[in-house]
Formats: sequence, structure tokens, C-alpha cells
Amino acid sequence: MVSKSFLISFEYQLDRGAITIQLCAEVEIHCNPTYYAVRDIRSPHHGSCPAIPEVRIIKKASGWVHCDSQKSTELTRSIGVALDAFGRRQDPDERACRMDI
Repeated sequence: MVSKSFLISFEYQLDRGAITIQLCAEVEIHCNPTYYAVRDIRSPHHGSCPAIPEVRIIKKASGWVHCDSQKSTELTRSIGVALDAFGRRQDPDERACRMDI
């Protein structure tokens, strides 16, 4: 079940920060368990073709990680920074996820 969908923009650093790429993506919050499907990851100024395949991430005490591997990467950290900032600005409503048992 999708409880909310929104757009984010974020900076993705390559080569230990030597290269920074501005990206944007569509995010869907899914429930049971709660995770974030991040898709259509692309450059905001160059076409509509995704540059990176969809990723599914969750927030753990240790930070943002991939759902499948439970590992943090530069991509999950970059997306997580944008999601945390979005949450502070918009406060996405996740109550539906907690109530849908």
C-alpha cells in the first residue's frame, strides 16, 4: 500500500566527493513494512530517462540502508539526507502505515 508520493532533489557525490551530481527522484512511502521506493532518479536538467534504477531504502538507527542488503551506500545516504530534510519541511504522514496491520 502506498501512503504518500512526493518529489525530492539531492546531491549525489562520486569519487569521495570529487564529483557532485544534482539529481531528482519520485519517492513513494510503502507500508507493512514501511520502506521508501525511490524511482525515476535523473538529472533535473537532462531529459526524462532515469539515470539510476529504482532503489528501495529504509531508515535504521545506523542510517539509511538498502532494503535488500541492509547496507548503507553513498546513494542511500544522499537520498536519506533529502528525505530527512523533506520530513522536516513537510512531515510526510506515515500514520496510515502504522495503522494498517
